[in-house]
Amino acid sequence: MVPVAVIAVLAAALFSLPAGQLPPEKRAGSGITRLYAADGTEIATLHAFERFIPVGGDDIPSVLKEAVIAIEDERFSSHRGLDMRSVLRALWVNLSRGRVLQGGSTITQQYAKQAYMGDRERTLATKVREVVLASRVEREISKAEILHRYLSSA
Repeated sequence: MVPVAVIAVLAAALFSLPAGQLPPEKRAGSGITRLYAADGTEIATLHAFERFIPVGGDDIPSVLKEAVIAIEDERFSSHRGLDMRSVLRALWVNLSRGRVLQGGSTITQQYAKQAYMGDRERTLATKVREVVLASRVEREISKAEILHRYLSSA
């Protein structure tokens, strides 16, 4: 039996999402990035426009796309935003080791978190919201575009 508290958290996360289309993207890190040498001296200051150079989908090498999929989400082409096998694998490893060692998020979930949720703490409610957004992303954006956006926003 599922505890009432879990159901309440899931319901709150689901109902806190706006209905309809995806929310506007939030781009984290719009400030300044400072680069430091090993001795601690500042060697460069980068502004947002210098850090994020727009690239087209064809500008990203296929080998890079394939490598990211192989490492991050091997079933990327076959799921709809949530890979239950990966979630259960990560849950099993984390529970058996007594600490968080693995994650089960898909590329789509990671993109949805970056683009629409910004930096948030890791709670059950935010994870559920991430899954719901990932499902919405999968319905509205092609796999190729999701991968392109994920790679160009990292």
